[in-house]
Amino acid sequence: HRLVPLGRRWYLIAWDLDRADWRSFRVDRLTGPALTGARFRPREIPGGDPVAWLRSRIASMPNRYDVSVLIRVPAGKLQSFIGQWGTVEPVPDPPAPHDGAGEVCRMRMSVDDLSWPIMVLGVMGAPFTVESPPELRDRVRAVGETLLRGAG
Repeated sequence: HRLVPLGRRWYLIAWDLDRADWRSFRVDRLTGPALTGARFRPREIPGGDPVAWLRSRIASMPNRYDVSVLIRVPAGKLQSFIGQWGTVEPVPDPPAPHDGAGEVCRMRMSVDDLSWPIMVLGVMGAPFTVESPPELRDRVRAVGETLLRGAG
């Protein structure tokens, strides 16, 4: 019914005949699309705004991980990079691992996959400390070892 770009992805918003309800589908996950020749009656997306509808659906999805990371980078720079996918708050008195010059902030995200926060940390290229979850510490360590092996 409608293609919607949000963040770095495209979504298809469609009326599901089997469920008799609206659904969203990530376009990069669609496989084997085929024309059916079926016709449909256009429907009004709830609220009339497809982007607002999609954001509310994404916000209501349960997430597997609540991420919290201290990172030495200006809060504005980090927030502009992660956009609506996380929150950034300044940390006035950072704990010992971040002593030294420069602003420290806390990045929070609720995600179902740890790849996105790991990519953010790598791109920022700044010292950081993972506060939670423990699985993120393990993944950061594993990714770091893989990158070091690849670098020779």
